[in-house]
Amino acid sequence: MATIRLAACSDLLSSDAFARWNEVERFFSTQGETVEPADGGTELWDDSDWWLTADPTGGSRCLESLPALISNLPAGSATRAQYRAWWSLSDNTLVLNALLDRGLCRLLHGQPLTLSARDADAQRRRYLAWRQAIVTGLPFPIEALPPLVPLRGRWPESVTLIGGNLSALERLGTTPWRPRPRQRFLLVEGLSPTPEQAISRLASLVDDPWWEDIAGLVLGRFTLADKDAPGWVSDCLSLLPPDLAVARLPLVGHGADAWTIPLGEPLTFPLAEWE
Repeated sequence: MATIRLAACSDLLSSDAFARWNEVERFFSTQGETVEPADGGTELWDDSDWWLTADPTGGSRCLESLPALISNLPAGSATRAQYRAWWSLSDNTLVLNALLDRGLCRLLHGQPLTLSARDADAQRRRYLAWRQAIVTGLPFPIEALPPLVPLRGRWPESVTLIGGNLSALERLGTTPWRPRPRQRFLLVEGLSPTPEQAISRLASLVDDPWWEDIAGLVLGRFTLADKDAPGWVSDCLSLLPPDLAVARLPLVGHGADAWTIPLGEPLTFPLAEWE
């Protein structure tokens, strides 16, 4: 499998992002991979030789493609799911979790454009590690995962994440697309919430009875909050249920150096201490 599909169902690329995506495509070509356009819908599950659908923008227009993505699937699509993946960030949380709970492919919450950013060499090494895991149907290697920082509660050796962008999760409301907790760990990250907004919105999110069955909460990168008030997480802990296990993945979220993280499957993270 050498084909990567560019999902054309999200936001348009800016001129800068377009130039960066061209650089990413050149990197793919050095690995013997080609990029083909895809309009979404059931063609993403056909029998052609593709292994990854990458959306470099993560925009909200992806929601329009959900009904076609999850209905009228061709025969055999489920048996190929462990060897295929969807890779994107932000509002594509709406799509990622819907695909995840229906067992249609493996999922990568992250920004494909990081392959052309300042940390490109390291990102590309990690890309090659999880590419190998996907095309062979194997678990993700620990060296391709960012360090998890336990803050409170007991953390098992193996952790399964759902979720993604805070704003996208809030917009899910009572739609059929929000993730099903099922004793998995809820990953939440955000770009623009202030420290005060991040704290209040996270407290409101986990107060929703829908999330009563989560095993714990994982706070990814909150770009503005982490910049303006690095200690905001301590204040957040005081408003969260005391029996809720909480950890951080500060390298997961928005940003040119952010790591891609798999959703929906057991992961063994390297552990780090809270500074």
